[in-house]
Amino acid sequence: MAALLWVTISVGCTTQDPGSRSGSAEVRVTLPQALSAADVKRVRAEVRGPGISSPISAELVQVGTTWQGTVGGIPVGPERVIDAYAFDASGRVLFQGSSSPLTVGAGGTASAFLLLQQVDSPPPFYNEAPQITSIVLSSNSANPGGILYLSATAVDANGDALSYSWTAAAGFFSDPTSSVTSWTAPSTEGTHRLRLEVTDARGTSASVSFDVYVMTDGVSGSVDVTVGFNTWPEVRTMQGTPSVLSPGTATRLSATAVDVDGDPLNHYWFTDCSGTFDDAAAASPSFTLSEMPPSGRCYFYVSVLDPNGGSHSGTLALQAGTTPRANVMPQIGSTWQSLSSASGGEIVTLGLNAHDPDGTSVSFSWSASAGEIQTTTWTSTSSQATWLAPSCLDSPAYIYAQFTDADGASLVYGFTVHPEPGSDCSALAVNGIRNIYNLPGDTIISTPADLSAIPIGAYVPSADGSRFVYVAGTGRSDGTFTIPGVERTPYYLRYGSTWIWTPSRFVDLSSASLGRPGVEQEPAGTQLAFELDGLTPWQSSDALQLHATGPGIGYFTLACAYDFIWPDDGATSLTGSIDYGNAMRNCGTVPARFDSSLGDFFHVTQHVSRMDYSTLPSGLSFSELRKAFQAHDLSGPTDGGTGDGGTWDGGMVDAGMASPGTLKVKGTLLPLPTTTQVFDFRASEFEALALAAHSGAVLVEEVVNLGTLPSYHEYGQYDGYPDLANATNASPGQGNFPVVFEYGNPYQPYWPKIVMASASAVSPFSVDLADGGTSRPAWYSTSVFSQSPVWEGSTQPIIPMVGPPRDLRVNGVPASGGAPTVSTVGTSPTLSWTAPSIGAPTRYQARLYELYATSTGGTARTLLGYYTTLDTQLRLPSLVAGKTYFVVLYAYAVPGTTPDRPFQDGPEFHYASVFSAKFTP
Repeated sequence: MAALLWVTISVGCTTQDPGSRSGSAEVRVTLPQALSAADVKRVRAEVRGPGISSPISAELVQVGTTWQGTVGGIPVGPERVIDAYAFDASGRVLFQGSSSPLTVGAGGTASAFLLLQQVDSPPPFYNEAPQITSIVLSSNSANPGGILYLSATAVDANGDALSYSWTAAAGFFSDPTSSVTSWTAPSTEGTHRLRLEVTDARGTSASVSFDVYVMTDGVSGSVDVTVGFNTWPEVRTMQGTPSVLSPGTATRLSATAVDVDGDPLNHYWFTDCSGTFDDAAAASPSFTLSEMPPSGRCYFYVSVLDPNGGSHSGTLALQAGTTPRANVMPQIGSTWQSLSSASGGEIVTLGLNAHDPDGTSVSFSWSASAGEIQTTTWTSTSSQATWLAPSCLDSPAYIYAQFTDADGASLVYGFTVHPEPGSDCSALAVNGIRNIYNLPGDTIISTPADLSAIPIGAYVPSADGSRFVYVAGTGRSDGTFTIPGVERTPYYLRYGSTWIWTPSRFVDLSSASLGRPGVEQEPAGTQLAFELDGLTPWQSSDALQLHATGPGIGYFTLACAYDFIWPDDGATSLTGSIDYGNAMRNCGTVPARFDSSLGDFFHVTQHVSRMDYSTLPSGLSFSELRKAFQAHDLSGPTDGGTGDGGTWDGGMVDAGMASPGTLKVKGTLLPLPTTTQVFDFRASEFEALALAAHSGAVLVEEVVNLGTLPSYHEYGQYDGYPDLANATNASPGQGNFPVVFEYGNPYQPYWPKIVMASASAVSPFSVDLADGGTSRPAWYSTSVFSQSPVWEGSTQPIIPMVGPPRDLRVNGVPASGGAPTVSTVGTSPTLSWTAPSIGAPTRYQARLYELYATSTGGTARTLLGYYTTLDTQLRLPSLVAGKTYFVVLYAYAVPGTTPDRPFQDGPEFHYASVFSAKFTP
């Protein structure tokens, strides 16, 4: 855009200085119509030239659409240049220009034309046309006055908002501006063309036209699709027809640019695709694509120039490929259903026939609002499913079949199964859910547990309380379960080998687990090889631990590999291999498969041991984390490859090729900065409670442990955690003592830290033999346990928060640990007790064991189940005559937990346990 400045210069005497000859310039500027008066706020003219030390200027005054004024005091002489500037309200120059040099002579009049050029040209235009990706019709034909349902989808690569416009010469649309609409056919039969145009926010549009047929029943037809495409750039119009390119087919391009001064324009076209223009200098050339572009689109560029040097450019992107076509929705032929109503657990068979009027194959999928789809079968035109009703039904169940044609158009058909009389869940049903909160680090991923193969049911006490009646439940793959007909509460909820005494009719069995969901395991025989250096000179009491959050390996110590050959004392390197699966399972975890593409890595840590004789005469044994590195690549040759796989604070990780079935941890351990944490362990209080477990209890050790675990505040200790430091007193009975840890922490500093302390005692058990003797005693352990978040930076006291249950009885007979065997208790005896002397238990748990003699005369036990209750008594179900049993009874104090969420604990976790006497049915 340019502005024409008309300048008239008149030369004559001035009144200011009669002794000099000077001139003046009368200046008028007329703005073009396209330039709003609001755009230009002031205009200034300046005169410069030889002998003029600084430009002589004047501000012009607006009169209508003209700016005018006079520049006076111009000295007579040659090479006088007139400069003019037009400004907006902010003082920014919009237009500027200069005249050719002029000579101002005495007694003459000079005139000049100035063409002010636009300072900032408009930004180059770029837009990509919207793309219509699908049009779906309920049918390609309709009766006179009938209704067709239409839906369309379109995308815009620039993210612009899209508007829709449906048009037809006859009939009418229910909503012509919506992507989903309906068209009511006119009363006359025949072919009618419908058109959809989709326009983006920049004015560029794409269109599709197709024919539908208005006819009586029995007449069929086909769809004829044509495509038009329009774009409206600032240049000012660019478009291509057709809007989708195909090799060998000509596309007419057009560009319309407007010069507000009416100057003729020249066009220059080029493209990044292979093909030919019939005239690259035309405003509307034809282009023929010779081969498909790899990107699936072609960019067309046009440059437009005026004769005064002004230019502008535009870009149009067109898709290359096939044009969208109208897709007729698949149609249902027939349906069938074996039962219209069902009882709990009953199987119903359902099916349907369907076809695509366009002739493509149809795929099927099934879902249900309740119950479970057990099996499905299908052909290209039919599908059948068997549906298992839930164990009880309060309302109709809906089973859905979705069938989809090859072009993506789909239809859903719903079947309804009503409940049979007497199959309602009513108030007697127990329902529940189990989700796994997977924690692969700092995120939480909730996934439903598959309960379809887990034994679930309820042991319901009889009306007189003398026995239990078992009611089987149904677990489902979506993590839900139902137990119908639970006539009274409380009852034992059975989940696998766990029995939970609860009054709740909805139980949440959800729990948290370290690692992402669905981690696979390495096959049996997989080896884990080590090649480490940089160790603090090794001691036989040192430890090497591994932790990997992503695959869910919480705690692993190399001591779990029982046959590993340790380095000699004083060594600074460690080599060797272990059976990965066996060692991991010995530590209570699984041989998880690493996926380096998901960021899996091992924390490898050395825990250095020391003895401290300053607090206890017998010494306190410490193990503290001092060195670490991260192993991000578990591949590598066992012969010591040299490939560098990365660094962590200088620690090198090898990334060579592994032998089949071998994982390798290779690297250099580096020292960590250390932190001091002090605990005041009240050992005497723990020991007194531990000795109450059994009349023959003997104290064995006391442990104070420091660790860390992500999301511990939210879920408590939901999995094993890596050690930061550990202190062990192998000679209890010496009174209270402080524990001063000095440790390094290679883990995330914001992970909560945990302190755990316990005092353990062992007690003897044996069984009577047929010859009148007894088996060799086995010593089993109980403990008093406390676990809390760490008070970092201060001395933290550790005291027991709950004591063990007291005065255990079986059917009212005294049965505390060490008491005589209680005989003839029956197959469902009642176990009762008194609350602890300290603390407020939030639940109790009885672990029931069968005790028996081995073939060599020893004693062994088998865990039969866990029984959890809020009461101070419970009835044990299903004992077998002729066998010997005992219980380990726990009192738990876990603030914030509830009986209807038994597997979710908090950060404060405390317990104390005792033995019962032996008892026989």
